[in-house]
Amino acid sequence: GIQSLLLDLDRPLVEKALHDLPQQKPGLLYDNADLRLITPGSIDHDLEMITDCDWIIEVIIEKLAPKQQLYAKIEALMHDRQVISSNTSGISWKLLTEGRRQSFKERFCILQL
Repeated sequence: GIQSLLLDLDRPLVEKALHDLPQQKPGLLYDNADLRLITPGSIDHDLEMITDCDWIIEVIIEKLAPKQQLYAKIEALMHDRQVISSNTSGISWKLLTEGRRQSFKERFCILQL
């Protein structure tokens, strides 16, 4: 029951994935009505929408340079109460936050899912 923003490189691809989600077996949502809580968008055109988010979860390609480039864009938009996390499986926290301000580092964590 939480409003969510789902950004990718290609907004139509996100919209199609959300449209197809209810047909997935086994079901990936507890209640398909929760789709109304997900707002699709693109990183290139809608990133400023993250200013309304409390928690930013980065799940892009498992390569350091693209992650650091995205973090630079995110950092420019972040406010003091936001938390940012990555689901990386092998890139260290130190490398991921290299070049970021201290306030970014204090609110950054790695998720082990």
